[in-house]
Amino acid sequence: MNKETEIVTMKAYPEIYKTLMADIGKYKYLLRKNYNQKFLQNLDNAIEDLKKAGYFDQRLRTGDYTPDFTLNACEGHSVCLSEVLTKTPVVLSFFRGR
Repeated sequence: MNKETEIVTMKAYPEIYKTLMADIGKYKYLLRKNYNQKFLQNLDNAIEDLKKAGYFDQRLRTGDYTPDFTLNACEGHSVCLSEVLTKTPVVLSFFRGR
């Protein structure tokens, strides 16, 4: 299947989205208060550099489409987005780790 897939976000559910954004704001506040100012300034500078370089302009937004792709699952087998979508809705979760 070579069909592009619409990205669905919490904006489709305004009440849940509002609560989620409040929770994220609280989390960011609590997270930042545990770090020293120099570290936070370096982090803010790095984010600003990424913005200036245009990396934030490349992100997917509500209503954007993603091309079909295949990734390795945590269990070791390959997963193709279009194949999974024939069976069930998909939630993509990106994480950084080892």
